[in-house]
This record gives sequence, C-alpha cells and structure tokens, in this order.
Amino acid sequence: MRAIVLNGHGGPEVLTFADIAAPQPGPEEIVVQVRATSLNRADLLQRMGFYPDPFPGEHEVPGMEFSGSVHALGSRVRSWRVGDEVMNDRPCEFHAVYLLQMPLQFPKCLLQLGTHW
Repeated sequence: MRAIVLNGHGGPEVLTFADIAAPQPGPEEIVVQVRATSLNRADLLQRMGFYPDPFPGEHEVPGMEFSGSVHALGSRVRSWRVGDEVMNDRPCEFHAVYLLQMPLQFPKCLLQLGTHW
C-alpha cells in the first residue's frame, strides 16, 4: 500500500511516499481504509524528531487523525461491519492507505460516523 513515511528527522524533505505491506487484522483489530487525513502540530514535531513514534516498527508513518471506512475485521470483532464509516483522533499512522485499529481494547477511540453525527 502507499504511505507517507519518515526517512529520518528534519524538514519536509524527510517525508516520502513508499510502498509498504498492508496491515492484516489480528483477532481484536479492524483494518480501516483511510479516505482523509490531516497534518497537525504533532505530525510536524514527529517529523522533526521531537515527538516519539507511537508504533515503532519497520516504517515510521506519521498521522494523528483520519476518517475512512472499515475494510476488514478480526475474528473476534462483532460491533463493526465492513463498510462502516469511522474516524479517530489518536496516534496511529494515518498517513497511509490502510491502518489497524483495536476497537475492542479502545472502543472510545474509534467513533462510528453516520446516524451518530
């Protein structure tokens, strides 16, 4: 999948597009297809090296907010359906096409759009 990744810390030149592996949901996770994201102060601080990567791994993908739709469900997820529109404003690598969320552990982090708004 396409994602914006940090190749080090510094100015805008460290932000690059990269093809990285798409996430696969664990039993208590959902995969969200990101439709919109934003760039905020925490993203800028992370890019400059002043905000830690909340999910260290092979690639550092910034992002604090997103909206999108549920793309895939883990085997134990019961409260979401593929296609549900969702949004979040917690750290979680949102500058990517797909991302993982753990709605069973953090149900208040992930908000369902639609009739609730």
